[in-house]
Amino acid sequence: MKTHTKILIFFATVCALTSCIKPDDMLTVINPDGSCYKEFSNKTLPDFMLGENLTEQSNFPVSIDSTWKITWKLEDSTEISTEFPLRQSAYDSIVARMPDEKDPKTNKIQKKLPVFDVVIRKDYKSVEEMGNNFKLRESHEWSKMKVKYNLDKKFRWFYTYYTYTETYPKIETKFKTPIDSFMTKEEATYWFTGEPNIFKGMNGIEIREAVGSLEDKYNHWFAKNLWDNEFDILLTNFDLMETAPVSKDNLTRSKDKILESKVKSDKDFNMEKLLNTYFNPHCSYPSITI
Repeated sequence: MKTHTKILIFFATVCALTSCIKPDDMLTVINPDGSCYKEFSNKTLPDFMLGENLTEQSNFPVSIDSTWKITWKLEDSTEISTEFPLRQSAYDSIVARMPDEKDPKTNKIQKKLPVFDVVIRKDYKSVEEMGNNFKLRESHEWSKMKVKYNLDKKFRWFYTYYTYTETYPKIETKFKTPIDSFMTKEEATYWFTGEPNIFKGMNGIEIREAVGSLEDKYNHWFAKNLWDNEFDILLTNFDLMETAPVSKDNLTRSKDKILESKVKSDKDFNMEKLLNTYFNPHCSYPSITI
């Protein structure tokens, strides 16, 4: 009997729309023999590479101990290293090879700070073992979430098929602006589920144009809600700025104007740059830091 073996890969973005935490890309790989591993990748700075504060390292959503395999490379490099943590002398050697750059605040010439692309990986003998032992660190907002891990094996004729699933509970996400402000109910349902077939009778050219229009509507809706969430966080923490370049009232009144003139459909906007260019378009340095 033949076995249909495939490496199954599950990729998830560990974040919620309403979260102000940077998303974490999580990779789950199921091997043909049923073993598996979890993997996270992120950019880190020297304190991590020197082995400091690993248990609550903010760059990763898990507490890192000796059971995690760590590999890294310098940004824009292809050479992968397994040496971790770095000895101070090894780190100093890396810094010495970095190019010079000018500090924008002091105009002094200094070595560019190295950025490390780090991958952390933890192996498990089975999906069951992973389900029983894998946890996000306690400070992570999803740490209490109960996730169901399952690997099904089915025999069909001369092959064995594997189906892997990770089932997450529904996340209650509140949107200030409902999607029906940008789409009809039928358009929204089709965008998220593929039903009903609102393009029946259209040719390929017409469908492509219609789907593009739906994508634009979705991006506008997404950007509007993301903007509202980030702006509310900014206003809530406004008083923490010691020397705010604009008043809170002015900032509040400008919210919709900035959205219309700067954000539009770009869901990857940079709040700091948008505020700088809106309130001081001729400024070549950050005037508002979020």
